[in-house]
Amino acid sequence: DVGFMKLIIGACLAATLFIIGHYIVKIHKRIEENKLGHTVAWLLKIGFVVVLFNLITLFIPGKIPSLVAYSVYFISVIWLLYFLLKFSIEFIGSRFDKHVNRGLMIALLLLDSVSVALNTVFRHMFDLKEATWCGEQGFYNVVTKPPFYLHYGFAIILVVFCFVSLFYRTFKSAAFYRKKYLSIALLLVLIVILNVFTFDQAVDFSVFGYVVEAICIYYCVFVFTPQ
Repeated sequence: DVGFMKLIIGACLAATLFIIGHYIVKIHKRIEENKLGHTVAWLLKIGFVVVLFNLITLFIPGKIPSLVAYSVYFISVIWLLYFLLKFSIEFIGSRFDKHVNRGLMIALLLLDSVSVALNTVFRHMFDLKEATWCGEQGFYNVVTKPPFYLHYGFAIILVVFCFVSLFYRTFKSAAFYRKKYLSIALLLVLIVILNVFTFDQAVDFSVFGYVVEAICIYYCVFVFTPQ
């Protein structure tokens, strides 16, 4: 049976998917208006996948299918952070290729993605343990293993680079423009803090931060900056 709390969380995630989908449609109507349009579109699409598979992990029956869903979720998050880094560098007016070896970065991302995907077979990075949340059964906690922290460390490095580029730009820009860089940087920090405390728990609340960040990025690029 599906518990009440699981239905509430599922409804919130479904609403989050609807909101992200709405902005994906909006951005495709305006994608050529800004040179960042394609990068923001990728951010939103991968963010949609992140939230979708977080929703799937709540309701998919069986441990093996749940392991597959969690693997796709973790892979999606690392690619989301890659495009967030790409966006951050381009957003501050620099070229991505100037600061990042794109080929090496993508190779590392692919290796990491393959390793996470193979976890379903070898369980070398993480496993799932049945758990209760708010007194309800039917949830899983993520039980991490040492190789998982290579994946997590890689994710943290991407986040730090994003934050450094945005924070640096905050103090280099005119006061009028600072709030757009600072708002995205501070939201990023909040999401990371939430993720550190909840990524291995039955409910990862940092997922809800992605939609807030996505909307913030959309308005900074397509509304605030043009005005």
